[in-house]
Amino acid sequence: MVFTRLGLLMLMVGPVLAMGGLWRLQLVGVGLWWIVALTLLALADALLSRRLAPLEVSRTFDDPLSLDARNPVRVTLRSRSRLILDLVVHDDVPDELGPENNTRRVTIPPYGSGEMRYVVHPRQRGRVALRDVYVRGLAILRLSRWQRRFRVGGEARVYPNLADLRRYDYLARARRLQAVGYRQVRRVGGGRDFESLRDYMPDDEFRDIDWKATARRERPMTRQYQIERSQNLVLMLDCGRMMAAETEGMSKLDHAINAALMLAHVAVAMDDSVGWLAFSNRILRLRRPRKSKEQVALLADDLYELQVDLVEPDYVTALAMLKGQLRKRALVVIFTDLVDLEASERLVTHTAALYPQHLPLLIAIQDSELHKLSRLTPVRQDDVYTAAVATRLLERRALALAAMRRQGALVLDVAPPELTTRAVNEYLATKAAGRL
Repeated sequence: MVFTRLGLLMLMVGPVLAMGGLWRLQLVGVGLWWIVALTLLALADALLSRRLAPLEVSRTFDDPLSLDARNPVRVTLRSRSRLILDLVVHDDVPDELGPENNTRRVTIPPYGSGEMRYVVHPRQRGRVALRDVYVRGLAILRLSRWQRRFRVGGEARVYPNLADLRRYDYLARARRLQAVGYRQVRRVGGGRDFESLRDYMPDDEFRDIDWKATARRERPMTRQYQIERSQNLVLMLDCGRMMAAETEGMSKLDHAINAALMLAHVAVAMDDSVGWLAFSNRILRLRRPRKSKEQVALLADDLYELQVDLVEPDYVTALAMLKGQLRKRALVVIFTDLVDLEASERLVTHTAALYPQHLPLLIAIQDSELHKLSRLTPVRQDDVYTAAVATRLLERRALALAAMRRQGALVLDVAPPELTTRAVNEYLATKAAGRL
């Protein structure tokens, strides 16, 4: 039982009466009796009101939830009471899910229902045990609120960002991908696949004009081509200690998995075969490339519980395993991070060994905090050393990336907010250039 504001005001009458005992001693007893009587009355009112307010409570949400996205949650309350229920509802959601406004007031009519809607913004993948729903109701005399706990429980699965996949599909249908940074590549060099005809535009190549169609329609017509299909894409995810660093509110591994899922989604839509390999100092997940619409769902299932191992990644074993599994040429996209040339020497050497049988694309995820420190305006003496160390680390990282480029690998050095868009665009550009 919790006193309402009205109940507290009435309860304060007791101490005021008791203070009157300074003039009349009998008022002390009156004040104490007032406090006891009002407390008992409020308690009885709360117990009776709770008994007269039978409720059924349920919680619904999208399963699975999407990482780093606003996921709606709905708590539904059904009343079997003839009273109007004035409730305060609190869904005790774990902090890992990032609940927003999960305490609300709900009014339910007699024998009716009501609901509370709010969102969760998860910042961590995996399984999360859900807790109970707490309800406080206003008692009949409005002196107190009764409280009940409903053991709703359950479990939520937080997957990589599936909401972005749905948004991508919507933008693709609306032909608005370029508005959010995605490129729409249609042409390839050499062997090109004809897709359709359209009206000639001033920047079209002269060789793409279809003269027969132009003669039939009596206006210039251009042939459109689509990117060649049925190629291999393999996603390699480094789950070693460097990927544990948090940037933009999530670990680098979380950013990499979100980008890998989007890349797989786009590749499947392009009719490519998609496979993946996740590793630390051992192989964690492995699937050979396969052309199937179910590959994106399998990838999400495989990776949603994947966590960082605080160990040095074994690039040698991972790349050797990959070469043993791949026969057909593939674009191998490696999500990782580099500190300096010495620490990444084995990655540089063995990634280069994939070329020319396969085409490696190294995506190095930047540390936003490190870049901020390197641009720090010194205020104290310690700030000078901090900026110098950050600048030195970035220089050594740049040397490691330059060594990868000299070995023939494609390299993207990208900030987390741009990771997904840049990865997809590089994949599309690589196909458009006919490098696969």
